[in-house]
Amino acid sequence: MDIDPSPRALAKRFEFLKGLLGDLKPAWDRLTPRMRAIATEQFDSKGASSGEKWPKLSDTYRMRKGSNDLLVYSGKLRSRLVDKGVLSRTKTTFKYGVRVPGARALFFGSRANNIKARPFITVTDDVKKVATLSVMEYLDAVIRRFILPTGRSLGNQFIRGRQ
Repeated sequence: MDIDPSPRALAKRFEFLKGLLGDLKPAWDRLTPRMRAIATEQFDSKGASSGEKWPKLSDTYRMRKGSNDLLVYSGKLRSRLVDKGVLSRTKTTFKYGVRVPGARALFFGSRANNIKARPFITVTDDVKKVATLSVMEYLDAVIRRFILPTGRSLGNQFIRGRQ
């Protein structure tokens, strides 16, 4: 039986791969536009894209505000969530959201201020799938580039039997 590439060469590739997998920032680069698209869809559907439409505004607030637009007062919340949205990203963590005054009360609601909860980003199964897909695409690209430089699948490339 021949082993190609040699175990030593393969071990070197895996050591290099270990370093790449310790930093998932390239995966977060793939995830960011997808999260922005999810946020856009959530605003456009008034929450329905995550399964439950946001509650309507109270009559008092609607009259004071002068419009029926949900979660849009100055436009900062939507703008920052859709155009920026990344709170932090490290080598191993990704946090998507926004720091806008009042956003927390809108997301969770506030009994004291009579604000109903209107979560503008909800971690649904679809959001989890998008996040997983982004990481898997990155891992696949790394493996194809550094472990399987020919771009072939794992199949029989490394171990070929001789008759």
